[in-house]
Order: sequence, then structure tokens, then C-alpha cells
Amino acid sequence: MQLEISHTPAHEHNIPYPEYSDRHPVAQAVDAFRAHMDSTGKIYPRPWCWRRFFVLFQPAHEPPWLSSWWSTSAEEKKALFLAQLEYLARHTDRFPAACRFLHGLDNENWLKRLKGPE
Repeated sequence: MQLEISHTPAHEHNIPYPEYSDRHPVAQAVDAFRAHMDSTGKIYPRPWCWRRFFVLFQPAHEPPWLSSWWSTSAEEKKALFLAQLEYLARHTDRFPAACRFLHGLDNENWLKRLKGPE
């Protein structure tokens, strides 16, 4: 099953960012959060926290809900979650608040990578 990405209506605080290089502060902010996720093993927030994140910050791409949650792979969910973060960073002024919200989530509110034998 293919994951459908839908857009929510534009938020009144949208700020259009021009295309940017990897050295642009917006790109660096997204990369920093992605690195945090990778270093802590976080893949995406659990459904109830992801829903709250979506309602609070309106990141354009709606996450999979009941009808498609189980048929969507963890990789697809992570890609969608990262697309939401990139949207917030590039097109809104809500990215810093979204990061604070996400950093404030307890570890049990994230789906995390299983640690294999070392």
C-alpha cells in the first residue's frame, strides 16, 4: 500500500524560504534534529504524540492514521516525519517550538531502533 501525503491548509505564519544549500541555517537546524534522532535511535513519535505534534504545529503532511498505520513501514513513517520537520523549518516560524516539543517527549513516546548485539 502506498502512503498518501496530503497537505493541510496554509498557516497564516508561513514564511517562504528560498532554496538553500547545506550551509543555510534552516538546513543545519533540520540536520541537527535528524542527527539527534539518529544518535538516540528515535524513528518517529508514537501515534498519540505524533497526532498532538500534527495538531499543534500543522506540518503540511498528515501522518498515517488508523486506516494506514499498520500497512505503512517504519521507514515510510520516518521519511514522512522528517518531511514534516523540513516543511516546518523551510516554510514556517514554528520549527523551534516544534523541536522544543519533540525534545520534551519522554523516550517511551518514541518508536526507537532496536539495539542489536554489539
